Amino acid sequence: MIWLAAAVLSAFFAGLTSILAKCGIKKTDSDLATALRTIVVLIFSWIMVFIVGSVHTISAIEPKALLFLILSGLATGASWMCYFKALSVGDINKVVPIDKSSTVLTVLLAIICFGETGNLAMKLVATAILAVGIFLMVEKKQTAAKQESRSWMVYAVLAAVMASCASQGGYPVPEATLEECVYNGNSTDFTVWSPAAEAAQLRLYKAAGDAAYMTVNMKKSKDGLWK
Repeated sequence: MIWLAAAVLSAFFAGLTSILAKCGIKKTDSDLATALRTIVVLIFSWIMVFIVGSVHTISAIEPKALLFLILSGLATGASWMCYFKALSVGDINKVVPIDKSSTVLTVLLAIICFGETGNLAMKLVATAILAVGIFLMVEKKQTAAKQESRSWMVYAVLAAVMASCASQGGYPVPEATLEECVYNGNSTDFTVWSPAAEAAQLRLYKAAGDAAYMTVNMKKSKDGLWK
């Protein structure tokens, strides 16, 4: 459940980011604010890379994965610029919901591009409810301030689209459905997906605490799957 804790923390810091950003760009050019924020993120990211000791894995990144990471970075940069511009001219209560509509786009793109169709009906219903909620939040605010300039909406929508594209073009995912352990009656097939790993081993134990009685060197395929 580590992913859940990380996702909750991500949501918390994203909400905090919006409030702090709105406070910081009241008298600051939005593009300059984005540049300053990016410098902080860059420094913090590299500090984390050195702390966890993953610098040496850079050379293991495949060209295709590197291309998508670069495209994801470009989409992220465009999303941030549009987001900060929208915040500088619009109400945070209207900009943030539209920006977070990238969740809707991401879910739909994941279904189309990656075939993530598990519990498809539930996903579509939940996505539709989320979209309706976003619309109602923004529409209510618009009704109360019809005369306000709506240029912020264009930037907010662009930020959402770019954020969605960035999430799709980030860390690569296996093209086929990943089945980590499959028993076929005569043998068991183990599969691990780790495109950045330089080696992978399967170790078999008879009981917890015992030494491994068999070690198998797994072979890596082109899409980052080890079998």
